[in-house]
Amino acid sequence: MRQLQRSVSGTLYAQVYDSLLAQINSHEYRPGDQLPTEAALMETYGVGRMTVRRALDELRRQGLIERKPALGTFVSEPPMAAQIGGVHSLTDEVIQLGMIPGSRLLKQERVPAPKEVAEQLEVPIETPVLRLDRVRTANDRPFFVATSHINIATYPALLDVDFASPTLSLLSTYRDVLGMAPVRMRQLTSATTAPLMAQAEFGLDAQSPVLLLERAVYLEEGPAVEFVSAYFRGTYKFYTEVG
Repeated sequence: MRQLQRSVSGTLYAQVYDSLLAQINSHEYRPGDQLPTEAALMETYGVGRMTVRRALDELRRQGLIERKPALGTFVSEPPMAAQIGGVHSLTDEVIQLGMIPGSRLLKQERVPAPKEVAEQLEVPIETPVLRLDRVRTANDRPFFVATSHINIATYPALLDVDFASPTLSLLSTYRDVLGMAPVRMRQLTSATTAPLMAQAEFGLDAQSPVLLLERAVYLEEGPAVEFVSAYFRGTYKFYTEVG
C-alpha cells in the first residue's frame, strides 16, 4: 500500500493524481499500458472509490489516460504534432508523423443542409448533401473523428464514390473523380467539449475537452466541395510558421 499523508495540505485525490502522474512521467506506466482497476487503486492507496475516480478523471482531462469501454483505462500515446504547409489532407499529417493512416465509416446518409453547412457550401438551406461520419486512424488507433458534408448538388459525381474504403482520402478522391485539385481551405480551430462520437471512440466523458477543426475545402473552381468538423483529443497539436 502507498501511504498518503492525510495531515498535509492538499486533498487525497490530488495525492493519488500526483502519484499516478509521476509513474506515467517516469515511464513506470508507458503509453499503451493498462492502469490498475479502480478496486486495485483503492487498495493500493487506501482510499475510497470517489477519490480514485476524481484522480483518474483529472488525468483523463489532461489527455494522459483514456478509458476503453469493456477493456479498462490505458496510458495515452504522447502528443502528436504535425508541421506541414500548403493545402493538405489530414491523411498527409498522419503520414508525416510516420504512421499508417486508415479510415472507418460510421454512417453515410443524405441529409438536408442545415444553415451553417449551406452557408459554407454556398447552396440553399435544406439542399440535399451527403453526410459522412468517420473515424480516422493512425496505426489502427483513433486519431480523430469527423463529420463531413459533401456538396453533391454541385458535384454529383461524388455519389458514386465508395466512402467505406479503409484507405480513403477525400482530397485525393476529389482530384481523381472530379479532375480538380483542392487549392484552398478556410479553417477555424477552437476548443470544445467531446460530442457523442468522440466520447465513444476516445473513451471520454461529456465534459472532456477536445480540439475542433472546422474546414471548408475549395477546388480549382466552383463553391466548396466539403465542409468538415473534425474532433481531436487534447493531446494533438498543430504547428505552423508565419513569415
